[in-house]
Amino acid sequence: MLGSRGYYEDADFILRLYAKDEVSDLLEKSLGNFDAREIRRTAFRMAYYYAFEFEMPFPLVTMTGVVDSVLNYRDTAALMPGKDRVLDQICDFLIQKTPLFPAPTKAECDRSEADENAFFDWLEHSPDPLRDPYWMVAQKEASDFGRSLKVLWRRALAKFRRVAS
Repeated sequence: MLGSRGYYEDADFILRLYAKDEVSDLLEKSLGNFDAREIRRTAFRMAYYYAFEFEMPFPLVTMTGVVDSVLNYRDTAALMPGKDRVLDQICDFLIQKTPLFPAPTKAECDRSEADENAFFDWLEHSPDPLRDPYWMVAQKEASDFGRSLKVLWRRALAKFRRVAS
């Protein structure tokens, strides 16, 4: 159930909450029958879109952190219409309500789902389909490291308390 805006809000399986008096009906609707494979298909497509298409290349600005950035232009002339294709595309989306991304071509729409279905067949019949042993080792090492830091922190805190009192 979605209670805020998101790039995924138009997915078929997302139940959008617009007002608190809709919660009961949406919860009831969420108990209905859903096609798990189609939900999975849409979720994988959205994940692909988010990972590979969502962030448009924008060379006029370099992000140096989550909110920190560096401007890569000398003056505002670089921001004028026609100077940067991506900026023009973003402005057209915001001002003229044009699509931010191009619609799929006929060939893309007509593409078979056979490859996806083969992947989902494998996914549904594998005991641990996405288990990555290297990631699991790294996760354990990070967890062990985290426990070590907690022990050191507790010791330092205890020593500080003894010295301070």
